[in-house]
Amino acid sequence: MTSLEEAHTDLTDMKAYPRRFLHHRTCPKKALEDTYLFQNITGDVNLYGRAKELNILVSAAECVANHVSSPEPAADDQVNVENPGTMMQTDDQLLCEAVFISGQGGSGKTSTAKSLLLSYDTTGWYLLSCKFDKGVAPRKILAKSSNDFFEQFVGVCCANDNTANHPIFEPIISSLDVQGLKLLSELMPVFNTLFPLSMSYAQQSTTSSSSEDNVGSALKRLHSLFHLLLKSIICGGHPVLLILDDLQWSDSFAMDVISDVIQTLTYQTEGIGAEINGLRGGLLLLGSYRDDFVVNEDLLMQIQEMGQMTRSVKVNRLSLGELSSRDINKMLSFKLGQAVRTTRQLSELIFQKTRGLPLFVVEFLRSIISRGILSFSVKSRQWTWGDSAIEALSISKDVAEFLARRLECLDHDIVDALKVCSCVGFQVVQSAIELLDRAQIVSNLQNSLELAMAEGLVEKAGQTYAFSHDMLREVSYDLIREPERKSLHKRIGLAVSKIPELCTIAVDQISLCQDILDPEERSLFARLSLSAGKYSMDSFSYEQARGYFETGLALLDTNCWNSQYNLCLELYDMAVVVGFMDGHVEHVASQVEDILLNAKSFEDTLNAREFRLKVIASRGNYVDSTKQCLATLSLLGEHVSEEIELSFLVNEINETAAQLKHVEKDQLLLKTMVDKSRLNSMRFLSMLCTFSTFSQQCLCHLSSCIMVKLTLQHGFCEYSIDGIALFSRAMMFATDDVESAVQMGSLAESFIPGHSNEHSLRSRLTVHCVVKYFREPWQTFPEACQNGYNSGMMVGDIENAMYCGQLCCFSHLILGSNLKLVQHKSSNHVRQMAQYKLIGPLYGVMTVFDACAAFTGSYNNSFGIKTNKELSAIAKETKNHFLMYAVNTNQMHVHIYHREYTKVLELSKQIKFDDKKRFPYFFRMFYVGISAFQVARDTQQEKLRDLGEAAVRFFSELRSKWNFENKLYLLQAELHYLNGDLIAAEMAYENSILSSRKHKFIHEEALAFELYGMFLIANKSFVSGLGRLKISTKKYTEWGADKKVKDLNSYIDLVKDVNKQ
Repeated sequence: MTSLEEAHTDLTDMKAYPRRFLHHRTCPKKALEDTYLFQNITGDVNLYGRAKELNILVSAAECVANHVSSPEPAADDQVNVENPGTMMQTDDQLLCEAVFISGQGGSGKTSTAKSLLLSYDTTGWYLLSCKFDKGVAPRKILAKSSNDFFEQFVGVCCANDNTANHPIFEPIISSLDVQGLKLLSELMPVFNTLFPLSMSYAQQSTTSSSSEDNVGSALKRLHSLFHLLLKSIICGGHPVLLILDDLQWSDSFAMDVISDVIQTLTYQTEGIGAEINGLRGGLLLLGSYRDDFVVNEDLLMQIQEMGQMTRSVKVNRLSLGELSSRDINKMLSFKLGQAVRTTRQLSELIFQKTRGLPLFVVEFLRSIISRGILSFSVKSRQWTWGDSAIEALSISKDVAEFLARRLECLDHDIVDALKVCSCVGFQVVQSAIELLDRAQIVSNLQNSLELAMAEGLVEKAGQTYAFSHDMLREVSYDLIREPERKSLHKRIGLAVSKIPELCTIAVDQISLCQDILDPEERSLFARLSLSAGKYSMDSFSYEQARGYFETGLALLDTNCWNSQYNLCLELYDMAVVVGFMDGHVEHVASQVEDILLNAKSFEDTLNAREFRLKVIASRGNYVDSTKQCLATLSLLGEHVSEEIELSFLVNEINETAAQLKHVEKDQLLLKTMVDKSRLNSMRFLSMLCTFSTFSQQCLCHLSSCIMVKLTLQHGFCEYSIDGIALFSRAMMFATDDVESAVQMGSLAESFIPGHSNEHSLRSRLTVHCVVKYFREPWQTFPEACQNGYNSGMMVGDIENAMYCGQLCCFSHLILGSNLKLVQHKSSNHVRQMAQYKLIGPLYGVMTVFDACAAFTGSYNNSFGIKTNKELSAIAKETKNHFLMYAVNTNQMHVHIYHREYTKVLELSKQIKFDDKKRFPYFFRMFYVGISAFQVARDTQQEKLRDLGEAAVRFFSELRSKWNFENKLYLLQAELHYLNGDLIAAEMAYENSILSSRKHKFIHEEALAFELYGMFLIANKSFVSGLGRLKISTKKYTEWGADKKVKDLNSYIDLVKDVNKQ
């Protein structure tokens, strides 16, 4: 001892760890165990050289815990766009602290993350841990981790409670339809135990995913399920610690789920608040990844974007470097139980040899202990070493080279066992080990693995062996000589191919040695690849499944369409199916063409035809998808003409309505459609309705008639529900019998509750069943659209969810929801639709964003939003009539409020709008009527008077007082003003204001105040007129129309100046 500092350090360590530094050891075995370097003993809870990083983790944990336990925030006066009249929380209901730890392999990333559990009291926290593996699909790891969490959670938290009513489980079970429950039961077996009746019913009521799924629907359904599970856990009233280890082996799926949950819970304007059961949410996300393996920037970009979400998300990025010699000395002092002054020289030697990389340091210690260079002396009762022997050891270039040298010093059987396991992956199940042992791939496989465990090279958890570090697996694999690798992979593949449950392992092996297989073996493994792909699909590992199907295709003969037709067709079909389920359609097109070119029957091409249609439609090309769908229907025997006479269509609708008039729901269900040809016809007719909605509305109406007639003649199927819903719209088009049309829509909706595909059906019918809003208040429509959107997202029916989202944005705009929130909502949907490459609804929502920007004056075009001029050009080029109407109507909406009446009239002439029973027509008539009266007053044109009076008659005939009364009063006021009946005009203006307020149309109340004010000023009532205009500005401010308020205030100032003169 040479200084007071050393004495202080010795005394401090003795006080903190008396058993280590005060008690003499006498047993070498016990001394070795106390190092915690061998036999996977966990006891050294210290983290050396990472105090700064640990403090950051603890601070983040404390922030999350304090947020969850803090009192509920107070509400302010912000309007909630989803529920007008309710308040929206401004204090964030969710706080997310995200810490991402990076470093080279062996730098201690996992240890740093897990150290939080040892140094911070996580009592009361929910803990969820995922360690990703290069050889295992990330979705399977997420599912297993979630299942492990719920198993532990139930044992700890629900022992004396009703599980179904627990805040975590109630929203999960109540939000899932039968398909969702089946998916949940297959992914997480614990739910079969928790909810046996629900899960049993789900298993019996549904079938596996089929080719009828939408593009990417299976992956999106899986995404939505994890989204729901994580959201429920995070909002369960407890802080949550989520550890994502080895993110370099994950795909984007995991980070997409996490970021989507955080975004959902922090954006209250999305209609899914951050509260579930009134509980606040707190999430501490700890992620780790090897920076030398992140060869693309996708992961880093996702982390960066997460940090830019909202103030509720705080992101820290830590980069771990090497340990200093001082850090190593502290480690040695603790492990050897000797004062730091006595181990300083050893620590400097080890630092020189290892350059301070933590894994390298640990492995070097193991090595010099195994060689006897560092040993425990019974005589001196302490560890001793030879400095010269350590200095004489050659320095490895890196930890991988050092590990390789260490393995080469082990018994050959141990090394051979590690080589075999490295071929399989980071971890290997017990059943595979037993099978490989019996096949004598190497001698004494299981016994050798037990010896490897004693060396600290392998760990065993349950029925799974795993390398103690992923670098050990890499080094073990690199020890296999190149010429021997393919042979070893083949032997392993052939050995495990005999067990169906291990078919995925077999195909993984064969994919690495295809060129050394004989024809018989290639055929065997092609069939096995098909089985492995199906197995992976059942496990919802779609990317992995696609790889297996591609492997199977690669193993087929060059003349496979003749020599192996059935196997070839099934592999191609499944490759296409899983490509769509996983949302990857880049390589699907050529496979579809191969099927169409080589299939021996028309029936064998139907799946491929369906997929081709959906790809075309997803690009926004509805005209081509409609034409090709008609061609397929013709081959199925359903000849639907694209050229439709209006009189013929009306007759068809009336005839179909007469056949369906007295048919009840129970009667429809009596007969089930079983004819395959008819079922296929219904399938393609349903697609035709979707495509033609955007390109040729009359064709949609005619197709719905055919679907209803096929149902009445041949029996009921799920597509019948869509046909009935769509037919309700056709009835509105052709007849004035609104009540019958509404009843038809209600009949379709009556099939939703209890349906096995309830959420997807609700999402579809939200788009189809709009006729009821001719009777119900329009303010209920945005909520229905939001519910349809939520349902579609929940089950992965992204297409219909996005259509619901589009309608939700439209309805919020024209019904007077807060414009700033609508603009924010539409920008989120634009971003989401661009992500899913759904071009049709994407362009539609862009028109809403443009309209909002025209009112608010805020135009942040960071999302690549196109102008109305660009959208009009696109609509004309693609013959997308829906987009044409959307652009045109929203432009009219903007111009009417900016008093640009001539532009409104010009726009009304650009597009012929025949369907007077669709929602855009009501607003167009209202805008045209107001504009016609305004311009007629200045020009005295009779044709404009006639146009305005036609609008008055139109609204007079509509029955819904709630939806149309205020508009009729305002049109009547303008007509009275034109006729010179000022008293009647004044009364009508006031009635319109009162009706707008009563029926919650704040934007139309503002418009009525504005027109009333101008009417009074024009008739010399300056004070009253200015008073009405000021009230109008207040209403426009509430609406969020800042630019409109600015323009109107300028007009008010101008009126004041004129009045002074």
